[in-house]
Amino acid sequence: MAQFSDDSAGAMIFGSIVVTAILVLALIITPFLLIGIPAYVFYRLHKESPRRLERLAREETEFLYNHALNGQVRLSDAEIDAALSHHWPPDTPEPLKIQLLGIGKALLSAEGLSPEIPPMPALCNTVEGARYRDMLARSGQARSDRVMVLTALDVISDSLGTIAQAVPPIEGDVLVDVTQFVHPLGQAVQNVIAPFFADNDGFVAQIGLRSYFP
Repeated sequence: MAQFSDDSAGAMIFGSIVVTAILVLALIITPFLLIGIPAYVFYRLHKESPRRLERLAREETEFLYNHALNGQVRLSDAEIDAALSHHWPPDTPEPLKIQLLGIGKALLSAEGLSPEIPPMPALCNTVEGARYRDMLARSGQARSDRVMVLTALDVISDSLGTIAQAVPPIEGDVLVDVTQFVHPLGQAVQNVIAPFFADNDGFVAQIGLRSYFP
């Protein structure tokens, strides 16, 4: 009986020690939880605040915009037209030439390599804002590297040259589908795409023109 009492007393003492340790640990941890949890929540709310993210995105956009504006390399419209038509026959029909120049300039503008820089968007922390910053980054690089722009123009000219070389000289406005002259059509499509995958010292991949083709 005495042994049973000793065991019970020992168990009670051990239990008391465990409970006391838990209470002491709770007293130590509770203040940290009361301070840490609200602080973490506040930090997350601040970090993910739409106003803060918009401010950071606008600062980055303004930096890239100013960098692009400060670039010194700018080609005139005449220089761009001459570079785009470099691989085209001199007797390319004027209506077709106008259309091809429009396509070439559209490609150049889409990659942020044209002389004109569109105004900043109203909101910068958006998908469109991110695309605008990508365009500004390429535009800023292009305005500092004349060779890069001329290489891009040469690639586009070579690509569109497939169509220009296939159409015979035509006087006046003739409503004829261009596909009537590009046979076989499949080979013509390959010839249009090929310049974008040619080895141009990495310029094509660098300026992103390959993104137009899978």
